Amino acid sequence: MKKLRELVFLLFVFVFYAWAQNNILVNNPYDGVVWEEFIQHKASLHVHTTASDGKLHPHEIVDRYRRLGYTILAITDHDYMNKNKNRMTFPWEQFKEMVTSKNARGLFESRIPEKIGMLAVKGNELSLHHHTGSYFNEFEGSDSIETSLSRITEIKGIAVLFHPGRYKNQYSFDWYLRLFKKFPVLVGIEVYNQGNRYPDDRIMWDSMLVKFMPDRPIWGFSNDDAHKEEHIGRNYNVFLLQNLSLNSFREAMEKGRFYFIYSPDGCDGKPARIKKITVDTSKGTIKIEASDCERIEWISQGIVAETGNEISYRNNEKINGYLRSALYGIDGKSITETQPFGILRK
Repeated sequence: MKKLRELVFLLFVFVFYAWAQNNILVNNPYDGVVWEEFIQHKASLHVHTTASDGKLHPHEIVDRYRRLGYTILAITDHDYMNKNKNRMTFPWEQFKEMVTSKNARGLFESRIPEKIGMLAVKGNELSLHHHTGSYFNEFEGSDSIETSLSRITEIKGIAVLFHPGRYKNQYSFDWYLRLFKKFPVLVGIEVYNQGNRYPDDRIMWDSMLVKFMPDRPIWGFSNDDAHKEEHIGRNYNVFLLQNLSLNSFREAMEKGRFYFIYSPDGCDGKPARIKKITVDTSKGTIKIEASDCERIEWISQGIVAETGNEISYRNNEKINGYLRSALYGIDGKSITETQPFGILRK
């Protein structure tokens, strides 16, 4: 009888413990990342040259970013201004044959990405509607964003909405929700653009995560939107790659295997650098190891759920749908942000 009572008690404890685990992790964007082996690559995915309305020539933009340690770069000149083939400033090997937006020739120098240790990403900024980054395709653009996204889907590209805060009086929040529901090809939005000129973008990102997560991740991006020298180097994305190839980069972009940084002082800033993220599903914890980090906030539902380098996501009542972290640098200015983890509340 005593043994039976013990078994019943243990069964009760087990059932109660299982019932008490309110939240479960259903999407880890960093799943598969071997932090000790993968290389962290700085990427800028929104820059302009004199092929549209930028002040620097294409080879000058490439050289500036290379000197700052970037290894991934997408030149995204405005489609309607670009007079080159497919309205793109690509490939880099043919810069020399390209023209400026004013049809001036002979001003550009070609660059060979492999020889300078960089990955050139095919892209442009579709600008006759809500500005949208279009990658891995040669679509020239249209005057309808739905037409553009449909075409990018057909030709297997990837799209990112640029600076949504610029349009807060033009497009409703429901408009954005409908767009993301209809087009999976949209992988994310810019959370930081050209410094932090649209602070409401972070609020919109959280609002969208509340609506979509954990089923439909929306990745966050930080881009210079560089048009001139002083724009360069404050915003970047850090991709976690086994090798520097288009296939590895595209997979990381689709799955969210990157984090992003806003550093107001550019290369003089001291942003937090993520060294490792450890997810322990048996314990229900996520832990971040970082350098140059003053503090870490864990955010869900648009509010801070907890602070510290480790969080238990199972029984925190503030966590629902998603969980992301914001790391503040020792310079007191910069911020590093992870992608959202999908958390399902049972």
